[in-house]
Amino acid sequence: LEYIWTDSDPSTLKNTLNTRRYSTDEGWETAVRADDASGSRILSPRLVTDSSGNSLLVYARASGSFGKTHTVWAQRRSSGESAWSTPVNLSPSESYVAAPFIELKLTASGAAMAVWKTDASLYSSRYDAVLGTWATRKKSATLANNPYETPSLVVDDEGTATAVTFDTSAQFCTLGQITGGEWTTGNTGWGYFLPDARRNVALAMDESGNQVACMNISNKLKCRTWAAGGGASATWSSAVEVSSSISGNFDVSAPISSSGKFVVAYLNSSGAIAATSYDPLTQTWDSEEVIDATGSYSGPYLQIKAAQDSAGQVFVAWGLDARASGSILSSTRFADLMIARKSGGSWSSPQTIDLESGVAILHSLSVAPSGQAVVTWEQPGESGGNWIRTALFQ
Repeated sequence: LEYIWTDSDPSTLKNTLNTRRYSTDEGWETAVRADDASGSRILSPRLVTDSSGNSLLVYARASGSFGKTHTVWAQRRSSGESAWSTPVNLSPSESYVAAPFIELKLTASGAAMAVWKTDASLYSSRYDAVLGTWATRKKSATLANNPYETPSLVVDDEGTATAVTFDTSAQFCTLGQITGGEWTTGNTGWGYFLPDARRNVALAMDESGNQVACMNISNKLKCRTWAAGGGASATWSSAVEVSSSISGNFDVSAPISSSGKFVVAYLNSSGAIAATSYDPLTQTWDSEEVIDATGSYSGPYLQIKAAQDSAGQVFVAWGLDARASGSILSSTRFADLMIARKSGGSWSSPQTIDLESGVAILHSLSVAPSGQAVVTWEQPGESGGNWIRTALFQ
């Protein structure tokens, strides 16, 4: 387990980038600074770690007058090393006016791809785990400028990737794919989306290359699927209405086992935490399952995460964003994070993750091969500032 955060200086608006690793043998290490102390403002950091403990880090730097010049950088830290590598500039020939929104994903072989959206384009760079180098960045088709949405990304070991983002001039979703090193775009026209939702699109891919992309369109959860093995003629399916009415956030989790199903978790119109599944083998959707119907949750500030293990267990964690208005946070129910597990075909009763005090921002949900789920969140500290905390669900 590895975590990343920034420490800021309010007087200069500059910050430092720090990481900490956790191992079952040694616990949490001392914080390690990642950036090269250049005094820049660090934005949109993303971190991935492979099964051997090798980590990659991608982030943006803001500099120049009023911080309006942005560049994208990457660093690597191998297992057993105590320091991060010298930063590599992934955008050496240009800088961006709008702050890049970055996504970074890792493949099973240790290769990775980073995409970043800024100004009027979507860019990407692929990391070669054998050579230890990043490829020259690629530019997708031009998009209408929308600096407020982080693209969703999936990538496989062959270098085929899918990215989903938004073209705000028409308020349509733009879905691009990169095969053989070049991006192609298509499958726009999903329909209008809700600009106030905290996450408008979720995307997942299993180890076979099957994909599911979901979107909130006028408070309806609609998903498209991509069947692996279709070759050059493969296309995305038509949008399927998974739920006729949802509110707020949602997430998609890909199966780890070859016989598993994709799981989509969301908040339905009744204020219940619910989920539905997609079987890539039969290309069919299951009926909705209610996970927690005891509370009247409210969007769009609800956060929800879904994850699976190799045995087919499914975990869903949820809670209310601490940045929501005070009126929404007035209920003490939303002061806790919740988690539930589906094992053997049925969902467990929701379990409370005790925050001790304050409210939380849910950051991540991950599952170890042993079937243990780790939830990470941020909450106000007792003596000022914010705490990063974790809980293990066994």
